[in-house]
Amino acid sequence: MTKDIVVSSSSTQTLGIVEGDLVIGEEATVKGEGMPPRINVTGTVRCRGNCTLDCSLSAENMVGKGDITVNGDLEVGGYVSIRTWGFGKSSLNVLGSMSAKKVEVEAHLSVGKDFETEHVDVGGRILVKGKTKAQNIDVGGSFTGIGDVEAKLIDVGGSVTIESQANVEKLDVGGRAVVKGGRVGRVDVGGSFESKDSLEFDSIDVGGTVRLAGDSKGGNIDVGGSCKVDGDLNSAE
Repeated sequence: MTKDIVVSSSSTQTLGIVEGDLVIGEEATVKGEGMPPRINVTGTVRCRGNCTLDCSLSAENMVGKGDITVNGDLEVGGYVSIRTWGFGKSSLNVLGSMSAKKVEVEAHLSVGKDFETEHVDVGGRILVKGKTKAQNIDVGGSFTGIGDVEAKLIDVGGSVTIESQANVEKLDVGGRAVVKGGRVGRVDVGGSFESKDSLEFDSIDVGGTVRLAGDSKGGNIDVGGSCKVDGDLNSAE
């Protein structure tokens, strides 16, 4: 038999296993049991406002509004939806690793370690300090990946920065994109594109400038401005 747990607003409660949904009130803090502390929720975590989970968390789904912080890992079997209907913006900050099938965050998403998902849609910006693995990354503002990034599609309205190796089928950016190197199949950037190390690509279509450092291998390059290649550029076989 399931039993939902409600954590009152502005209170602190310690939990271990929740057989049902976990409802967290505004400005509440939830702590986990064990070492390291953790909460396992069989249902959905529902955050009614700004709140802190001072532990790692696993759940079937997670929904809410406000600024939500998880001081550990976040493992969600289904979807994460952090949005506000009305005034204000909602954000999610995970200090550890994060995994979920689908992620929707209205304003900002920050992940302190690795991030894995099928689809992520964020209105503002995404920062991932570990590795990123996704099917689709859709961001209105900016995406920054400190670790390796593996994705089929990265679609960003503003800017993209990948500070380690990229393995991306298509990169579609409205403004500026900078990658460390690796492979990006199709590059479509409205402003400028730069690869700081060897890059393999199928095509590059950029409205402004392109700079390729290291030895690169690829197909067609279509540039509205200037193109600078610091290493060797070989045509793909």
